[in-house]
Amino acid sequence: FLLWEGYSPWVSLREIVQGFLDAKDDPEMLKTFINTSLGEVWEDKGERVEEDKLIQRRETYTSAPPEVVVITAGVDVQDDRLEVERIGWTANNQSYGLGKKILLGDPGAQRIWDDLDDLLLTPIPHDLVGEMSISACCVDSGYLTQMVGKFCQERWNRRVWAIKGVAGEGRPILKRAPGRIKKLNLEFFMVGTDTVKDVIYNRLKIDNPAQPGYCHFNMDYDENHFKQLTAEEAKISYVKGRKIRYYALRPGRKRNEALDIFGYSLAALEGLKLYGMNLRRRWEKMIAQKDYNEKVREAVEHNPDVNIQTIEKPAILKPKRRRRVVGRFG
Repeated sequence: FLLWEGYSPWVSLREIVQGFLDAKDDPEMLKTFINTSLGEVWEDKGERVEEDKLIQRRETYTSAPPEVVVITAGVDVQDDRLEVERIGWTANNQSYGLGKKILLGDPGAQRIWDDLDDLLLTPIPHDLVGEMSISACCVDSGYLTQMVGKFCQERWNRRVWAIKGVAGEGRPILKRAPGRIKKLNLEFFMVGTDTVKDVIYNRLKIDNPAQPGYCHFNMDYDENHFKQLTAEEAKISYVKGRKIRYYALRPGRKRNEALDIFGYSLAALEGLKLYGMNLRRRWEKMIAQKDYNEKVREAVEHNPDVNIQTIEKPAILKPKRRRRVVGRFG
C-alpha cells in the first residue's frame, strides 16, 4: 500500500508544502519529494512525440511526389534481418516516406546482402521524372562490422556508406571518421545520434504540411512503425551537478528500428550535402528539364524532321565550362 507523508503526526502540512516549494525546480530534489513525501513512484517523463497524430495524417501516394528531388536510404542490421527505409526529400527539407522493407535472413550470409543490393539498385517511380534512383545510403556497422564494411567498401562509388553512431550533445549529424574500420581499408562516417534524433523529433512535431521540414508518410506505414519511430524520449539527468541530456527508450517500448533507419536516411542526405549537392538547384534543374523535354516533344510533333540540336536549352541545363589553368615554371 501507499501512504503519503500527510498522515504522519510528526510532519505538518506547512512543512510538506515548503518541501515541495524547495524541490519543484530541481529534478533530483523533486524526485525525492515524490518518492518519500507523496509515497508515489517517480516517472521521468522526457521530451516525446506521440504516435497517434502521426498515424492519423498518413497520405495516399505510391510513387515519389513531383517535388522530391533526391532519395536516400537507411539500413539497420539485426541478427535475423535487415530493415531498410527509402525516403524522398524536397528542396525545403520535407520528407516523403516511401515505405519500409524488411529483408529476412541471416546477415552473416551473402544472400541477404545480395537482396539489399538489388533493392538499392531498383529505381522508384517518380511523378515528375518517371523514376528516380537512390542517391545515397547509410548502413549501420555496429553489428557485423566486417560484413557491413565489405558490402559498403565495394559500393563506395555508389555512395553506400558504413556508419557508426556516436551519442552526445552537439555532435554533427555526419562527420567523416578519422580512422578506419578494423582490418578493413574502409573509410566511414560517424553519425551524431542525439543530434539526428533532435532533428527528427522537431520535424515530427510540425503539423503544417506546407511548412519546411514536414514529414509525410504513405499508407504502407502501420501502427507498429510509428510506435518504433516515437519509442525514445529526451531526458535530463544531473551528474555531480552537471546537466546531461540524453535519449532513452520510453517505458513499455522495446524496439526503435524505425527511428534508427529514418536517422540513417537523414544522415545519407547530409552526406550528399557535404559532397556539394544543392537541393534547391537540383529542383530547378528538374523543372527546367521537364519544360525542355515538353518543348522538344511539341517541336517533333509539329515537324518530325526538326533538328533537336537547334532547340535552345535553358542555361541551367548547359554544362559549366571548366577554366583552363596554365601553370608557370621557373
